Amino acid sequence: MKNFFANIFRDWAEAKTDEQLSAYLDGALRPHEQARLEAELARDPHLRARLEALRRTVELVRAMPPVRAPRNFLLTPAMAAEVRPTPARALARRASPVALTFATALSGLVCIFLLVANLLSAGQVGPRAVAPAPMAAHEGPAPTMPLTVPESAGVEAPSPAARALSPEPTEVPEPLAAPHPEDWAELPHP
Repeated sequence: MKNFFANIFRDWAEAKTDEQLSAYLDGALRPHEQARLEAELARDPHLRARLEALRRTVELVRAMPPVRAPRNFLLTPAMAAEVRPTPARALARRASPVALTFATALSGLVCIFLLVANLLSAGQVGPRAVAPAPMAAHEGPAPTMPLTVPESAGVEAPSPAARALSPEPTEVPEPLAAPHPEDWAELPHP
């Protein structure tokens, strides 16, 4: 950020110096400004190079042939005469602001209506959530599948290396009991 402001200040200072150099070439500087600029030119070779580049640019522009304008841009009295509006144009000019005011008011009312309708229907986008159907209470443990595979005669026992790499069997947690229908009344309904 510091470099950003430094660059802006440097660009502004160079633009100001270019203005002073241009005024110096035109002879438009005050005597004390001219003396200060000449002292700066004596010290700074970069500033002298910029002055010489500006001097060459001025010489090149002055050496160019003058270009004539393609036509006269002055208005004649006939061109500048005020055009008297016809009754239809006058009515259109008077009706135009009224129509625009009406259209603006109407579009504002439509926007307000749509905003209120959107706010009122924000919570009613879909059908209300329905409580889940009661499940039959199941007493007793849930049936579980065996975690081990019964050994059969045609299957070889795993090698010790395969047993070392295989994960240890973990215990399956007990399933949670389903809530009773009496408890459903306490649950919040949307």
